[in-house]
Amino acid sequence: NDEPHLQDWFFLKFYPEEKYLLGDRKSFTETYLQGDYIIQEREKDDSFFIMLRGKGYITKNSLLRMKLSELKPGAVFGEISVLAKRPRTTNIVAGEETLVLRFNSELYQILGLELGCKIRNQFVKILILKLDRMNDCLMKIRKQIPEDEWPFQ
Repeated sequence: NDEPHLQDWFFLKFYPEEKYLLGDRKSFTETYLQGDYIIQEREKDDSFFIMLRGKGYITKNSLLRMKLSELKPGAVFGEISVLAKRPRTTNIVAGEETLVLRFNSELYQILGLELGCKIRNQFVKILILKLDRMNDCLMKIRKQIPEDEWPFQ
């Protein structure tokens, strides 16, 4: 996949000192071993994550043993549940030893308003990118289903 990863531009507009401030927050980095749940379906949490190293898999409890997608370094996840203030709808399982940066309300207070706003602005861009990708996938699926069988008419 030649598509650029989210980490290629998530921190692009951040000043070096802002990146250092984020990287200096060791108390907000977490390491997960292969098979550990980073996020569990149905849990409530005010955190979202950026994967710094390793890989993870998106799964659902109703689809045992099926990996819906793979996450790589730079992946941002957990943001929809935070923004919508609702329980998690999927699991994220570490596929190997994985390091993540956990963003939550405590970290936002430490980072301050200006850096917090930059992070939120990047979220909006990520959500738009994810929505565009989902629309592209839906259009590919749509082309494979006969008109009289398409459920969204």
